[in-house]
Amino acid sequence: MSTPNIPVPYFIVNHELKILETSNTAEKEFPVVASFLDLIDPGSKEKVIQLLENDDETSAEVNMETLEDKAVLYELFFKKEQMKYHVVTIKKSNNYYLVQKEINQLREQLELTNSQMTAFPFYEEQRGDSLKSKGTNSSIIHNKLNTIEEVLRIVRPDFIENYKSEYIDLLLEQVNEIKDLID
Repeated sequence: MSTPNIPVPYFIVNHELKILETSNTAEKEFPVVASFLDLIDPGSKEKVIQLLENDDETSAEVNMETLEDKAVLYELFFKKEQMKYHVVTIKKSNNYYLVQKEINQLREQLELTNSQMTAFPFYEEQRGDSLKSKGTNSSIIHNKLNTIEEVLRIVRPDFIENYKSEYIDLLLEQVNEIKDLID
C-alpha cells in the first residue's frame, strides 16, 4: 500500500522524528513541518519521546496542532520498523473538542468581563464580590456555565465508555467553582 493513499493521517518518521513520508489525509489536516514533534503540543512532547524509546507497538493520547486549531486531542499509534516509526493518528471524540472549545470561549469572556470591571474604580473597591454586583454580566455568565454543564453531562457517557470520565469530572468541578465565584 502506498503511503499517500492511506485514509487516515499517517506518518513515517525516522529515529530523530523527522518526517519522511505522510498520507494525503495528514497533509490536509496538519501544517507542513520537518519534525513530527513540531505537531505535538509542548506539554505532550516528552510523553511522545518516552513512548518511542520502547521497541514495542504503543499508543498515547496527545494534543496536536492542526491546520484549524492549536490543540486537538489525538490517539497516536506507533510501530517501530528498523530505524523508522509508523505513526497513525486518530482524532478523539469531537464531543471533547466541542466542550474544550466552549470552555475556552467562556474563559475568554470571563477575562474580558474582568478587564472591563477593572476599568471602573467603584468595582475595585468591591473586588471580592464584584461579579455579584454585575447582575447582567453575572446572569449571562451563569447561563453560559449552565449550558456548558448540560453539554458536559450529555457527553459524559462517551467519556465513561473511553475510561476518560475524570476529564468530565474535572471540567464540571471547574464550572462549579466559577459559579461559586459568581454567586
